[in-house]
Amino acid sequence: RQCVELSGRIGRIAAEVLSLAAKVIDDVVGEGAGRDHDEHEAQEHHADTGPESTADEHSRDRNANATLGERGWVAPAHAMIDAMPLADYRVEPFRADEITHDVYHRGAGPCVLIAPEIPGITPNVAGFADRLVDRGFSVAIASLFGTPGRPSSTRRALSVIAKACVSREFHVLATRDSSPATAWLRALARDLHKRHGGPGVGFVGMCFTGGFGLAMLLDDTVIAPVLSQPSLPLGFGGARKTSTGLSADELAAVAAKGCPVLGLRFTGDTLVPGERFATLKHALGDNFVHEEIPSPSDTPGAETGKQDHSVLTEHLAPDDQPDHPSQVALARTLDFLTERLTPA
Repeated sequence: RQCVELSGRIGRIAAEVLSLAAKVIDDVVGEGAGRDHDEHEAQEHHADTGPESTADEHSRDRNANATLGERGWVAPAHAMIDAMPLADYRVEPFRADEITHDVYHRGAGPCVLIAPEIPGITPNVAGFADRLVDRGFSVAIASLFGTPGRPSSTRRALSVIAKACVSREFHVLATRDSSPATAWLRALARDLHKRHGGPGVGFVGMCFTGGFGLAMLLDDTVIAPVLSQPSLPLGFGGARKTSTGLSADELAAVAAKGCPVLGLRFTGDTLVPGERFATLKHALGDNFVHEEIPSPSDTPGAETGKQDHSVLTEHLAPDDQPDHPSQVALARTLDFLTERLTPA
């Protein structure tokens, strides 16, 4: 009990520090002046309304649509929406275990469930999902935090992390207990399997959700888990660096299933310690397949930065560099999902 209380206090302190850091960054980059500041604050207030889906927000959207019609702005607004990264997705709320989040659906075929990275469903996360649709999959992106469709930024990421540190859905520091969010995701995966059929569901977690693929294996629904830069628990101290976020019994149950697991990381990424992948190699043996991208690197054609973190999205090399290690990791991810979900 004392450990739980201590973890809660640490989480609250971390949230305060991250909130302060976000404010400092906001001041440094000059977003706090005059009219631009007012617009920025309004945008961030909308972005930080929390992870919950609410009827009030949908009501505001309907009211906004009515206002656009009155002012004759419907056509320009629709043109803008068509250019948005999620314009081709349909949105449905999903509720389980007294938790409700919106889920973005697109495509047909075996389903891949995506749990996005901080700060949420960015254009690059949507771009990754689009690749899956082009490959013949249906996709479901769970909106667990942030504002869908908005680009990633340090300010926005810090704000979302601050909330996640005190959220009951995410165990940011716990080393031997899966996050409650994984129970909701498993329920969603079961629902998706009923809808789309196939041998099972694929799962791609990123960053905060990167390690959730292991907990997804506690059910029989997910048969193709991808752990992209699994960052929880935060690697403060030796025990957390080696931890997978599961209890010993949970990890043993996952290993006993013999399901292949794909892991991705940049080697210089301090948020994803090498010790964590070593634990997975020891626990899962040959069933843990992985792509570890050297970073930082100035090797021609394989350049990576010291701060590179997001393998499949923000730090993915352009498509015209197919031999870049991050593009190789992307190709392996697509092949892994295809082999597991569409067997010959």
